[in-house]
Amino acid sequence: MKKELKGFVIGVVMTLMLMTSFTFAESLMQTIEVIFNSVNLEVNGKKVEADNILYNGTTYVPIRAVAEMLGKEVGWNQETWTASINDKAEANTARVKRVVDGDTIIVDFNGKEERVRLIGVDTPESVHPDVAKNLPEGKVASDFTKLMLDGKEIELEFDVQERDHYGRILAYVWLDGVMHNKTLLEEGYARLATYPPNVKYVEEFTKIQEEARKNNKGFWYDNSFNGELIENETSDTSTNTPVKTEGKYVGSIDSDKYHYPSCRHAKNIASYNEIWFDTIEEAQSLGYSPCGVCNPK
Repeated sequence: MKKELKGFVIGVVMTLMLMTSFTFAESLMQTIEVIFNSVNLEVNGKKVEADNILYNGTTYVPIRAVAEMLGKEVGWNQETWTASINDKAEANTARVKRVVDGDTIIVDFNGKEERVRLIGVDTPESVHPDVAKNLPEGKVASDFTKLMLDGKEIELEFDVQERDHYGRILAYVWLDGVMHNKTLLEEGYARLATYPPNVKYVEEFTKIQEEARKNNKGFWYDNSFNGELIENETSDTSTNTPVKTEGKYVGSIDSDKYHYPSCRHAKNIASYNEIWFDTIEEAQSLGYSPCGVCNPK
């Protein structure tokens, strides 16, 4: 009897503790969110650890623990160093059906076959319609991605834009907690190719590439990537050209044609895919030629 009573008391105490914790979490929820909206996560010039935030100026609150009590998760904005407690996002799982090349895969996603372009990285060509642009290194990168991902169940993480104007899904591809985009950069099989506004990991990617470059990993050798000398580490295109937001001519990062801004083709280029030129010579030096409308034969 005493043993049963003891067990009952312990059970009641544990229940009260859980209820108290949950109530505490709920009561803090609104206040914490307000703090997140106004506080810079920096104390004495140092970034606060992501698991905690200074609450009321005196106490570090374990935000992740609070979020777990509420069945939610913490969302962090690295640009503003603010955070929020959000509903848990559903995992965007997919199964890889085929690898197209090092940075493009075909997946079964939500019962539909989709083409996925890995965000932030660019591998050498291996299946370009112009066979002259296909390189042995492209085959190496493609085989590596095939070895790592083919037939596997993966998770897709999106950035600002879920698709490009070709209808391809844009994603960070995760396998067993490891992002393949990062792995390609780490191994030197890809170089940084960021296209705003999808730049969630650009700082981290830049550091990873710098390390691979310094150690001559993969296709890196003596500050060149696959024979191309790289001078601007944070360029935004695979041609290593700093992004301009205006100019006399405009092209697309997914095409080798340039246009006058008034050209009907230019008006169909998504803003995040634009690349601008001040002169025809500048465009041609980067492999661009005029479209048929702008330069009819």
